[in-house]
Amino acid sequence: MIGNGTILSYVGTWVTGPYVQTVNGLVSSVSSDLASVGLAVKNSNVDQSLGNIFANLGVGGQIKVSLTLQVENGLGYGSVDDVISIIRGFVYQESGQMPLADSIPYQQDAGGAQVATGQPDTTTPLGSSSGGCIAGTSNDLSGSWSIGCWFGNLTTTGFSTVGVLVLIAIVGLILLSKAERTVGAA
Repeated sequence: MIGNGTILSYVGTWVTGPYVQTVNGLVSSVSSDLASVGLAVKNSNVDQSLGNIFANLGVGGQIKVSLTLQVENGLGYGSVDDVISIIRGFVYQESGQMPLADSIPYQQDAGGAQVATGQPDTTTPLGSSSGGCIAGTSNDLSGSWSIGCWFGNLTTTGFSTVGVLVLIAIVGLILLSKAERTVGAA
C-alpha cells in the first residue's frame, strides 16, 4: 500500500517526437496532470544530455527524467505499479510516446525512512552501460568511452572548442535539412 503522504522517487526515459514541445514543457505538462490526481511533483530533474539537446531543437529525442512525488489524494494507492501506470498514461497523453523505461526505485512513508521498492533504478546515463561517468572524462565507470558521458561532461564543465564546433555542425545540418525541404516543396 502506498499511503497518503508517501514520497516516491520516479525515474524514467521519455521520448519526445519531432515538433511536439520542449523538454521543460513536457515535464511541466505531465507534472500538472499528476497534480490533478493527487500526485504532487515536489522536485523534477532532467538529465542534460545529448537527447535533451536534440529534443529541445524540435527533432525529438530521449530524455532522462527524475521526479520526486508526494501522494496527496487522501487515500493513497494500492502499489507503485498503480502510480507508474498513471505516470505512463500522462506521458503518452502529452508526448504521444510511452516511456522507454521507468520505475519507482524508492519510497518514503510519511515520517519514515526511505526504502527500496525492489524496482530497478533506470538512471543510467544515455550511452553509458555502467551507471555513471568518470568526472572530467568521456568514459563511463567501466572505463569505456560513452557519448552520454562525453556530452554530459561537455555541458557541465563548459564548452570546449571541439564541442562548440560539433554543436554548430549539428545546427547547420538541421537548418540545411529544413532549407532543402522548403526548396523541394516550392
